Formats: sequence, structure tokens, C-alpha cells
Amino acid sequence: MKKRGDLVLLIGIVFIILIIILTSYYIHPWSDYFFGGVKDSNAKGEYLKTMLQVCGGVIVVLGAYHSLKIVDSMNDNNKLVEKGNIAERFKDAIEMLDNSNSNICLGGIYALDNIAKDNEEYTEQVFNIFIAYINTKTNDLSSWTEIAIPEKFQVSPTIEIQTIVKILFSKDKTLYRNFSGDFKNAKLYGGDFNDLNFSNCSFTDVEFQNSSFKKTWFTKNKIVRTNFTYSTMTNTHFTSSRIHDSFFECCGFTATHFTASRVFGTSFMFSMFGLVDFQAALLGRCAFDGVRIDASPFDDFSFNAANMNGISIKGMRIFGGITARGAKFDVGTPASTFQSYVKSYIGTKLDFKAKNLIENFPKEDYQRLEYLLEDPLPESKRFNHTLRSFKSDINITPTGWIFADSGVFTEDDCSRIIKKYDKTLKKHGIKEESTNKKIWKRDIRRKYNKLKKKIFPE
Repeated sequence: MKKRGDLVLLIGIVFIILIIILTSYYIHPWSDYFFGGVKDSNAKGEYLKTMLQVCGGVIVVLGAYHSLKIVDSMNDNNKLVEKGNIAERFKDAIEMLDNSNSNICLGGIYALDNIAKDNEEYTEQVFNIFIAYINTKTNDLSSWTEIAIPEKFQVSPTIEIQTIVKILFSKDKTLYRNFSGDFKNAKLYGGDFNDLNFSNCSFTDVEFQNSSFKKTWFTKNKIVRTNFTYSTMTNTHFTSSRIHDSFFECCGFTATHFTASRVFGTSFMFSMFGLVDFQAALLGRCAFDGVRIDASPFDDFSFNAANMNGISIKGMRIFGGITARGAKFDVGTPASTFQSYVKSYIGTKLDFKAKNLIENFPKEDYQRLEYLLEDPLPESKRFNHTLRSFKSDINITPTGWIFADSGVFTEDDCSRIIKKYDKTLKKHGIKEESTNKKIWKRDIRRKYNKLKKKIFPE
């Protein structure tokens, strides 16, 4: 229909031009008007010649336009065909993903990833499919605590799960960085999660026991009822994360950052802390029973401006004393936003109102976790927890809180924490509104509410 319309238009225009030419040939005023004053010229002939040239030009232009229309139509058809091919490839890849044969399933995983790379409209869809695959395929697995020894220390995620995790969260890949993974009831115990970026993700009822996290980023996460027991964490970030009712028991922490995190109802029992940062962190109702904390000479790994409420410390040992300038223990809840919270601590010293009871570790909790000592390969985890030392020396003397530096929290301390916080978020690819913009929005909102009350009084 479109081609027929163009042809009719072309014929109509040519027909009109021919009528004008033929008519003008017999009407002297037109030709005389344009060419009557030209010496040695046939006015009618010159007029006809000019009109034919105009007609030829119009025909050429219309022909070119018509050709472009044909090309556009062909391109549209090609796009439709290509779109149909992509849809068919997508369908085939989904079927491969659900195949019980591992090699076919891996082929489907890589096929979906390639489709997401080449077609932006499929990227988020592929990301969500991969997250759903992880959740559903691991949901029916046995809980790690139910697996018999020694098998529980040998199990790990399938090659398909590990491949998807690396495709989605490898630091050198930016394709899926703008999307947030929502992990629920996933069983990922025994995994190698080194050098991954889980920033802006959420984890609910996830099992990560006996896993390795080296240079792993959990920045700006929401972590709820998630279990990291018996895991190794080296240079790992939980910066600005919300952690609730989770377990980090018998873990080995080295150069790990909880800067500006909010941690509630979480257990760190029998873990080893070496170079761990709790600056500007808020911890409430957490268990540090049986924990060993090695003092750090670096301000970047300290308790400066931390707020600790209701912390259980039975059997806790601190070697060398911790740095805690301006920190508050059982003093109250700080301001809500990060920067206003940190700035409010400037000029304050350690405020310690907690009961620093020197109590022995809870034997019932030791017995609950004693099975970890049956790991057939303890060499890899011998520095990971304090259970072994408690077993060898049942009369270990706890120390309670020991502070090496409880001085004034300065503006330099505040600037250093904020700079570290901003640098971490930028490095981990997280965009956050500036403080000035937040204040501007808050002021606008307040003025609007005041104006609303004046116009519509209650």
C-alpha cells in the first residue's frame, strides 16, 4: 500500500506538470511574460524548455525520495527479522538454561550473557533471570547445618551457579552494575566469592557458611538473617550496609571494613578480628562472646566514632587495646544520617557507660559450634576462629574492653572517615546524592509543609 501510494503521487505530479507545460504552450501571456524580451529567442520554446527542466528535477527528487523510502522499508524489515532472530535465540537460551545437562546449561548461560551484551533491552531481563535461577536452584538444597561431617566441609555451589555469580558480579564487568540483586533463601555455602562486587544487593535468609571472601564488596547492602559462619574475609567491605539478625561466627576478619554500617542482633562469636574497621558504625544487641581482637596501629582500622549498645562480651579478649576516639558505649542512639552523625562526634571523648564485665565464654555456645573443629582440613582455617584455643585452655581469662586511645575525636578524624566513605562508594560504583543536595531537598520540604499548614490549617 505504501509503495502504491508513492507511485500514484509521482504520476499525479508528473501529470500536473505536463498539463501546465502543454497549456502554457498555447497561452502567449505566460511565455511572453518570461521570455518575450529575450532577443533572438522563441518565447514558447524557452518556456517549454525551462518547464521540462523543472519537471526533470522534480522527477529526480521524487525518485530519490522514493528510493530512500524503499531502503528504509528494507531496513525496517531487516530489523524485524533480526528482532525475531534474537527472540528465538533468547527462547532457545532459556530452554538450555533449564537443561539438566551441565554443559548445555552452561551454553545457555553464556548465550543469555551474549544476548544481554548485544541488546540493551535484554540486559535487565537477563540479570533478573540469573538471580531467579540462583534463588530457585539452591532453595531446595539442605541447610549447611543439616549436612553430615565431613561432607559439609566439602560441598560448594555448582559450576552453573559459580559461573552466573562471576558473570554478574566480577569487578571487571560493568554490564550489570546498575542492577541490584535480590538474593532470597539461596544456599551458597562453600563458595569462592573472591574479587566480586555485590554492592547495592540484598541478602535475606542466605547461607554463605564456609566460604571465602577476599577483596569482596558488600557495600550499601541489606543483609537479613544471613549466615557467614566459618568464612574467611580479607580486605572485604561492608561499608554503609544494614545488617540484621545475621551470623559471622567463627570467621576470620583481616582488613575488613564495617565503616558507617548499621548492625543489629548479629553474632560475631568466636571470630578473630585483625585490622577490622568499625568507624562511625552503629552496633546494637550484637554478640562478641569469645571474640579475639588484635589491636591496630592504624586509624583506618579502629572504633573511632562508633556507637555500641547492648554488646555481649563474654570471654572476649583484646590484645594491645583498641582506638576508640569519641566512641560511645551504651550512651544512646546517634543522629540518623551518616555525615551529621560523624560530625556530631567532633570534640567528644570516649563515653563509656557499658558494664565492662569480665565474664567467661558461654559453654553452651562453645558446644553449639564445637563441630567446626572436626574440619578434616583445619590448616586452612586454623587462624579463623578462637574455638581451638578455648578447647586447649578452658581457663582462658577474658579482658573485656581495653582502650589504647580514648582521646578527643577531632575534625581531622571526621574528615578522614568521610573521605574514606566517599572514596569507597565511588570506587565501588555507587552514586549518592551530595550532602548539600540532601540539605536543599530537606529545606524545600520543610518550607512546603509550613506553607501547606498556613493554607490548609487543621
